[in-house]
Amino acid sequence: MATNFWTSSHHANWIFADREALRKQREQMSPGFKPLEVQRLHLHFTEYIHKTGQKLRLRQRVLATACVYYKRFYIRASLAQFDPRLVAPTLLFMASKVEESALSMKSFVQVLQSPGFLISLFFSPLLLFFDILVFLDRWGFIIDI
Repeated sequence: MATNFWTSSHHANWIFADREALRKQREQMSPGFKPLEVQRLHLHFTEYIHKTGQKLRLRQRVLATACVYYKRFYIRASLAQFDPRLVAPTLLFMASKVEESALSMKSFVQVLQSPGFLISLFFSPLLLFFDILVFLDRWGFIIDI
């Protein structure tokens, strides 16, 4: 793990100085969707991650990491190609494991009540378009994406 934010992969790959280039890349990744629709969809699923995490009594750090993973994933992946209803819970489960939070698969599936999530877990290593390391300081969540 990098101890210096300025030399980390988080800073090198995920802090965007050119907001216009980031906006264009997001539009390319969501063909057929209006920018406002995409923004509302992402807002809905970040709220879904928070509500699901609160039901599971996960720490705030896990929820913030899952939201960062979600945003990073959809910078490089298409909404049409990957269903957010499967991606969001998969990334929440992955964040709980990365942040070493005690979460059993049984309790997770009981809260979700969705068998499709289990299928997406098997593909999660293949869908990993981003670095797992996340710096969550007081500004990191705002500046990240």
